[in-house]
Amino acid sequence: MIYDDGFIGDFIFKDEDDDDLEKRALEAKILKQNIDNNTKNQFLYEEKPLFSEIQIIYDIVFDDNTLKNSILTLNITIISLTLLGLVTIFIIYNVRKKEYILSYKDKFIEHSIHEIKTPLSIINLNIQLRNKNLGEDKYSKKIEGALKTLRNYYEDMS
Repeated sequence: MIYDDGFIGDFIFKDEDDDDLEKRALEAKILKQNIDNNTKNQFLYEEKPLFSEIQIIYDIVFDDNTLKNSILTLNITIISLTLLGLVTIFIIYNVRKKEYILSYKDKFIEHSIHEIKTPLSIINLNIQLRNKNLGEDKYSKKIEGALKTLRNYYEDMS
């Protein structure tokens, strides 16, 4: 018997004659050859059912196509997620590396600007003291001009 949901069943009774059993067995072989190769059979045998004169053998057919398709879909999904994860890790690693380099550069510039400010202040103070004690001359005006240029660069960098 073949049902609409794909279940295939057959019944063999003890009391049937041998010719009928052989005919049914031949029909079962033909039916089995017509079933797709992607199936698996499971045979179940019931020793003592409710009626002792009846012996029941169950042959359950499972279709492997659905299972194989599900496994293939699952494998493709896992491989895709793994590749996506590896690409994401690679991108994050490179971004973090660049962030670290930029952070290092920022700290270097900040430290350099601080180190430039101290000599500029000392030069400015000394030129003011020199002008107060010795008076302004053409050399002090050139030093003040260069000092003003350096101060402008310092303010631009900071």
